[in-house]
Amino acid sequence: MKKNKSNLLIPLIVIVVLILVLGFVLLRDNIFSYFKPYPYALTRIKDFPKVVESTKVSQKTRTIVRSQEEYKSLMKQLFDDENKVAMPENDFSKNDLYVVTTELNDTKGYKFKVRSIVKDDAGKYEAVLERQKPGDTCVNDAVTNIAMDIVKIDKNIQEIDAEKVDKVIECK
Repeated sequence: MKKNKSNLLIPLIVIVVLILVLGFVLLRDNIFSYFKPYPYALTRIKDFPKVVESTKVSQKTRTIVRSQEEYKSLMKQLFDDENKVAMPENDFSKNDLYVVTTELNDTKGYKFKVRSIVKDDAGKYEAVLERQKPGDTCVNDAVTNIAMDIVKIDKNIQEIDAEKVDKVIECK
């Protein structure tokens, strides 16, 4: 009886091994992608994204800030006050900051967020930015503001291509 069970076990082992080998050959690219470094290159900062009241007309901003002086200069350019938005905690020897803003908005209800920063196959970094804006059915206070987000990025990132996605939020 034992001899009969071992005769059945050998073909079963062969079939399982063949399935595993065939599965590995067919799915090896997907399997190896789990062991690649994490493709996202950003770290969220507490209290961001945020909306800052402002009256200064400004254009949208997509910039990498590499020092405390650059940050203060950018805030002075955006708001005429380098202390309007407090400097987030950051060690510039390890990380830079990626700052994105909208142009001057005429009402409340706008939000702006860096959704992701991913390194593509060509080695370039691409950011997906999401701007939420109020729909036609919304009634918001007429307060001029700038929606902004700041995230920490790796020091070795030199340039980031940005793609903006608009999301309209309807009010009820």
